[in-house]
Amino acid sequence: MKRFVVQSPKVAFLTGHETRDIYKTGDRDYNQFAENQYFRYSLRNQGFDVVTLSLEDQEVPEDIDIVVIADMKTPFNEVENDRLNKYIARGGNLFILGDARRQEIMNPITEQMGVTFMSGTLVEMKENDSPSLIAGHITKERLRSVLNLIPVHMSSDLSLQCLMLLVWYLTLLKVSMPLR
Repeated sequence: MKRFVVQSPKVAFLTGHETRDIYKTGDRDYNQFAENQYFRYSLRNQGFDVVTLSLEDQEVPEDIDIVVIADMKTPFNEVENDRLNKYIARGGNLFILGDARRQEIMNPITEQMGVTFMSGTLVEMKENDSPSLIAGHITKERLRSVLNLIPVHMSSDLSLQCLMLLVWYLTLLKVSMPLR
């Protein structure tokens, strides 16, 4: 029904470089979250159009709203870097997922935006227990600061769609998100 009223945002998952695949169903891949029509929270069922894109073969089309780089294991070549940089320069939106063990591959992409992957894992030290991974808690203030990072030239619909994609991914990670 939503598709009749509002234009669906188009999300392109980059292919190649051993990225996570939206068509494979393995533990490492994103089929259930991107394409699976029987999974209520899949991007497709949440109103997103999902496609794949190879920067080796083509530029990022104008109708792509968000490009997802999903944990690539090998670096982009010069042509792919140029195509990605053109997309970024025209105000394109990126959703970058990566493992800290791949910082030498991911950092050349993220450093131009002031973000770097660092080695290590964040843990919470406990006096009487083993250390445990830190679960993020999004507060109203933090949510406001994230919304302020969304470029002004984006329409409010697209800003909301980017935020929905972020919330969708945090939900998949089972990150606790109380709005205090």
